[in-house]
Amino acid sequence: FNFTNIVTAYVRVPHPKTYYDDGSDAPWGSNRGQELVQDALDVLIAAGFDFTPLSLDSSNIIRSLNIFYAGTVTSGWNRGLWPHKWDIPTKTVDAANGIKAEVYQMSDLTSSPDIGTFSHENGHLTCGFPDLYNYDNNASVVGDFSLMSGGSHGGGGKHPTSVDPYLKNSAGWATMTDLAPTDHFRVSAQRDRNHYYRIVNPAEPREYIVFETRDDTGYEGPYGGHATSVCPGQGIVAWHVFEGGSNTHPWVTKGGAPVYEALILEASPTTAYSPWYTDPSPDALSSDTFHASRGADPLDDASTPSLKFWDQALHTRSVPSGFTIHSPSISGPTMTYIVGPGAVTAPPRIGLTSVGIVAACDLGSDAADQVFAVVNAGGGTLTYSISDDAAWLSCSPSSGTATAEADEIVASFSTSALATGTHSATITVVAAGASNTPQTIPVTLTVRAAPIVSVSDLSISCPTEDSFFVGNAGGGTMGYTVTDDGTWLSLSRASGTVSLEQDEIVLTCDATGLTPLTTYHAAITVTAADAANSPIVIPVSFLVPIANPGSFAAAAFGGSRIDLSWRLDVDPGEAMVAWSTTPVFGTPVGTYSAGDPIAGGGTVLYRGGGTTVSHTGLMPGTTYYYTAWSVVAGPVFSAGVAVSESTGVSVPYTQDFENGGMGPGGWTQEQVVGSVAWTFRAGGEDGNPAAAHGGGYNAHLYDAGYSNNTTRLVTPAIDFGTAIENAQLTFWHCMEDWEGDQDELRVLYRTSAGGAWTVLATYTASVPSWTQRTLVLPEPGGSYYVAFEGKVNFGYGVCIDDVQITGDEPGAPRGFSATPVSSSRIDLSWSLNPDSDDVLVAWSSTPVFGTPTGAYSVGDTISGGGTVLYGGTGTSAPHTTGLVAGITYYYRAWSRFPDASYSAGVACSAATASAIPYTEDFENGGAIPDGWTQEQVAGPVGWTFQAGGEEDSPAAAHGGSYNARLFDGDYLDNTTRLITPAIDFGTAVENAQLTFWHCMEGWFGDQDELRVLYRTSPGGSWTLLASYTASVPSWTQRTLALPDPGGTYYIAFEGKVNYGYGVCIDDVRITGDEPGTTPGTFVATPAGTSRIDLFWHLNRDSEDVLVAWSTTPVFGTPAGTYSVGEAISGGGTVLYRGGATAASHTGLVPGTPYYYRAWSLLPGAAFSAGVACSASTDPSLAVPFTEGFENSELIPTGWTQQQTIGTADWTFRAGGTFGHPVGAHGGSYNARLSSNSLDSHTARLISPMIDFGVAVQDTQLTFWH
Repeated sequence: FNFTNIVTAYVRVPHPKTYYDDGSDAPWGSNRGQELVQDALDVLIAAGFDFTPLSLDSSNIIRSLNIFYAGTVTSGWNRGLWPHKWDIPTKTVDAANGIKAEVYQMSDLTSSPDIGTFSHENGHLTCGFPDLYNYDNNASVVGDFSLMSGGSHGGGGKHPTSVDPYLKNSAGWATMTDLAPTDHFRVSAQRDRNHYYRIVNPAEPREYIVFETRDDTGYEGPYGGHATSVCPGQGIVAWHVFEGGSNTHPWVTKGGAPVYEALILEASPTTAYSPWYTDPSPDALSSDTFHASRGADPLDDASTPSLKFWDQALHTRSVPSGFTIHSPSISGPTMTYIVGPGAVTAPPRIGLTSVGIVAACDLGSDAADQVFAVVNAGGGTLTYSISDDAAWLSCSPSSGTATAEADEIVASFSTSALATGTHSATITVVAAGASNTPQTIPVTLTVRAAPIVSVSDLSISCPTEDSFFVGNAGGGTMGYTVTDDGTWLSLSRASGTVSLEQDEIVLTCDATGLTPLTTYHAAITVTAADAANSPIVIPVSFLVPIANPGSFAAAAFGGSRIDLSWRLDVDPGEAMVAWSTTPVFGTPVGTYSAGDPIAGGGTVLYRGGGTTVSHTGLMPGTTYYYTAWSVVAGPVFSAGVAVSESTGVSVPYTQDFENGGMGPGGWTQEQVVGSVAWTFRAGGEDGNPAAAHGGGYNAHLYDAGYSNNTTRLVTPAIDFGTAIENAQLTFWHCMEDWEGDQDELRVLYRTSAGGAWTVLATYTASVPSWTQRTLVLPEPGGSYYVAFEGKVNFGYGVCIDDVQITGDEPGAPRGFSATPVSSSRIDLSWSLNPDSDDVLVAWSSTPVFGTPTGAYSVGDTISGGGTVLYGGTGTSAPHTTGLVAGITYYYRAWSRFPDASYSAGVACSAATASAIPYTEDFENGGAIPDGWTQEQVAGPVGWTFQAGGEEDSPAAAHGGSYNARLFDGDYLDNTTRLITPAIDFGTAVENAQLTFWHCMEGWFGDQDELRVLYRTSPGGSWTLLASYTASVPSWTQRTLALPDPGGTYYIAFEGKVNYGYGVCIDDVRITGDEPGTTPGTFVATPAGTSRIDLFWHLNRDSEDVLVAWSTTPVFGTPAGTYSVGEAISGGGTVLYRGGATAASHTGLVPGTPYYYRAWSLLPGAAFSAGVACSASTDPSLAVPFTEGFENSELIPTGWTQQQTIGTADWTFRAGGTFGHPVGAHGGSYNARLSSNSLDSHTARLISPMIDFGVAVQDTQLTFWH
């Protein structure tokens, strides 16, 4: 197994490490880690990286994608950038060659070049190996005896221990000899030979006990100049393997869970075996290996430990194997033991530790010696001789005698004169009187071809920096040197060795002292002494560029101006500066003036011989991008240098940190002492506080040490404009001490970007719960900054949330606010200014308002935007005319001075409540639906919007592609509410009802919970409606009566997650009936592909009902008398009229939505208010039906999946795993179900509904398999 990597140069991704590694993402599949991989690939793609040399699978997916990132992981286990193997959504990285990326592993570089974690994660990535440690209680199970457990830390991560025999065998790297109950002989086993003996359970062939020899010589011996070894224990290691078990199972210590996949039978057990072998902690100090002076002798069904197999029903090792192992030798590189009871008896028998020798060498060199052992597997004395049939092979000693010991034989190679290719030989061991003489060992020798120098570039036209690769296109290992003859040229390395990999060499061109726009030439020479094509000369040309303007900088001044400055570094010459609202700029060609666009992006702001320019008339709180070029005669432009800057934000300014765990736009950090950064999460360390003050995120500074790390979190520039009265900062603060260890917070301000900080307030005492702080801001101006300076000293952390910066316009109304009252009313309130001047209030459906001048009456429009709602000396007004449910409305208020002029305006907004019937299906592309909010009660976990639940429980949404889900892979009782927008029942206050679909499966006894609550006003207290605490393994409809319906009604779905499969809800519906007059409980139910059934209750007076339908939700208002089939003016066609309570709508189009409305017929030919519902017919496909799966790796339309065991999904690609088969039967894609784990997985791939119509004879299914 030759595994080599092409190592790229470092790439810089769009976000800092704190973004990817802030721990805000959910466990079990780090979306931030996936995002880092995708961002890094985007950088490589943009740079033109060559992906073609990489190994691909049958679907053209890169076999191994390894990501190292600078630094050390800071997120908790299983989150952020915790080292892991995972997948990204299939991503095309080379469209021309069809190369895609999907599977990857990620490791941190830490502070030294360790390989242990990299090796462990590649066990997953390249070999499909499982973890062999316990995720839940971190039970060692196999300790350091396997790379896939603690062995990755061997040598401090620099020399990991071996892969265990079980996984070596699964990868095809080992030979297993199965022992029979009648066997009675002496076994010999040599370390590093990968030949093992095992006892197989005859009733369960996946279960066996396998024995290996470990020793502190060979691979696990001293390494790299170290005097110590990494061997976890010397002697015989006994492994109990069940390939269908699980070492990672979080409930491995609980009844009902799977048994272990692999565990060490400790020679000196440190814990009980029954009912669970919870934590053997095998290591060198716990005496886990067997040898002459340690462990049970004999080792059998009655010993401790025993050789018994698992009882799968009782979860105990209690099934006798019937085997006996005894008389182990002293520990050493080769060990012996006897299989079967009693001493072995004559005749002697040849035993060998090797079933084959494989060697390799470079052309012209000798292969390294190899060692095997001869042992007497029988009784008496074995007298043996050794011969071989190849002149290039010899064995020493060539003869000897053996009784119970093992004789080591050295196989030496004289191969320097052999030709390239494969050579074979046989070693023969003969022993007179032995029961199995002779025995042979096949020898295979590969002489690798001579090296051939390969380079990625035969010539290089170098910008300031470039690179090329050196490789070996031949065989063996090639040493090389690299030189150059250019005084302006430097190389990143002077020599190296390559075999299968490639070395990247970076060349840097230094233009110092060179003439601009002049081409210079040099040559790079690659020399390899053993390569026939050495040396290779690469010509290099360097066109000296024009120097960019120096010290290019941008500084914001207020919310509408950015000043730029630079240094002219060409003489004679000029500078040209362009701006854009995106970072994309074209390449300038020709002559430009200010205001001219540049093809490809950017608008010229300045051209000339100056060194400063101001960019004015800008939008507050907006980022602007700039590029500056030097310009010389021609005109010829330099490459360009870029900066960006954000204008200040205007007041009132609010920051709630709800930015998905990222730092808010425009905020920066200044580290004063140390390197700890503010992060954005829910609550503080260890749940102190348990949640953000509002929403799902707050800012948090924490360090688990006494380092006094101090970091400032700085607002963007605040532009107070004319709002310079009563300038004020409010924020919420929590900062609990940890047994006397106290963090600190200082609040500072400055009045310009480069100004000195001034302290506003200092907080040094414990603040155990969210507390609001209010501070007066002195000297408000156009570029004002506030800094939250946290000093962390092992407390629970400094937390802030819901920051607000306000100021009053001179003379403007105070405290202007809007409150929704119902679906058709919003109430506004304010305070008069200190002079009690009149107030003018206007509204709009957009936030754009004009500037008032003159006198206005209610209903008048203001030029530029806004309609007058109120004028006078009052302090409140309702907005009730023409409002629509669930819509946001904007308001502005001005004071009117005695001279008929107006103050600056103050603004607010509010959304009306949503009307019933109200439905939410969460089909919002994975985003939280409009108007819905979250409220975290305990812990940082938030509701997400996806298809189904954890590990496909459930496998899909109840309807559509998305449902709401709350999940946490831990036992922290995280509790979060998902809250509807305000619901306005209007007059529909009878039979108020909530229906929703619910799924919440338990995970081996670990059970999540759901509570449903309501409140009748925005600030009211929550009241419990229902509580669900039992497992709900499939989608189940819930129906709840809603008490106290009114104009601002809220419902909360409060999930409490405790390591179950998660709380899932979908298809929420809130309904109510008009009192007594309208039909009740009007519902539509699809009944196949062409029919929808409708049901209702008659009103309290049992009056007849009129039902109409439409293909749109628009209906007119009925008047007069109607017959079935008549149209209603304004929309709708009558479907039914009469006194029944059900009707069927037939002859419909499959897969189509239909809308319905019902009215009661009141006395005097009047109609009640209408009630509405809708439904879609089932989709169908007619025969003949064909599916070729040619849908670009996506599941075909209408097809679904249902997982019954495990987590594997059907995928759509070319062929099968590792090219079996190599391609689809037809076209480019087929359906495939595969898993790289040893667990069983079962999943159904389900067709859409098929409508046979009248084709009901000879119905048939054909497919290729």
